[in-house]
Amino acid sequence: MRRILTCFSLAAGLACLALPSATAQDRGNPDWHLVIAPYLWFSNLDGAETLGIPPDRQVAGPYVVPVGDTLLEKSWLVRAEVGKGKLRAWLNVSGAKLAKSTVFTLESDPSDSTSGSYDFSWYTGELYAAYQVGGFATSNAIELYAGGRYVRHKQILTPSGGQSTTNDEQWVDPVIGSRFYTELGRRFWATFNGDIGGFGVGSDFSWTLGGELGFRVVKPLDISLRYNYQEVDYDNRKDGADTYRWSNGVQQGWFFGAIIKL
Repeated sequence: MRRILTCFSLAAGLACLALPSATAQDRGNPDWHLVIAPYLWFSNLDGAETLGIPPDRQVAGPYVVPVGDTLLEKSWLVRAEVGKGKLRAWLNVSGAKLAKSTVFTLESDPSDSTSGSYDFSWYTGELYAAYQVGGFATSNAIELYAGGRYVRHKQILTPSGGQSTTNDEQWVDPVIGSRFYTELGRRFWATFNGDIGGFGVGSDFSWTLGGELGFRVVKPLDISLRYNYQEVDYDNRKDGADTYRWSNGVQQGWFFGAIIKL
């Protein structure tokens, strides 16, 4: 994570030197603009609770695994965004992990359980293109976006006294969504976004909802606080040791970011 932040900081510094005439304003700007934003993310990975029903548990190989914790773990996200006029594109890359001791239950026999530990990783890469609809102003914007989301779930299970097994699943979801930006005054701004994806192409279904509050420190630098919630239904439709299934798997949490506008 430290290397990632260092690389992006150096890239931003070089870009500032190379583009001395660039403006920090991105909305309502007819010219090219670039945003680079590294985030520290305090995340939680879990199953969603629905109408009082306990969280859905992940199925990996023969075991039902109760992935989840009330603690927020340190994670990371980096966003790079480029635009010209009403068109823009952005790339998000993030990673979150959760390792914990727990009790596994055999899916074929819920009365048979064993203690052990898991080491679960959730990596995401998102690439979107967006078009701003409605008026073209600096104070607000509504954008429609579409693209793809690459997801990798890596689950390592280690039963007590047994050998570790790994389920490594990767897929790509088509995604469509919208984003709203507004100026709040006194250097504050906010964005809200939501999207849906999967549609049985990668995952069965996924959806995301997020919001961000930003503050302009100096002309090229903002700081922000963001909350993001993402839920996914995935089933690799395999049997035996290769089984991997998670209905309503969730990653969510708070992002603290530095946003460099060029």
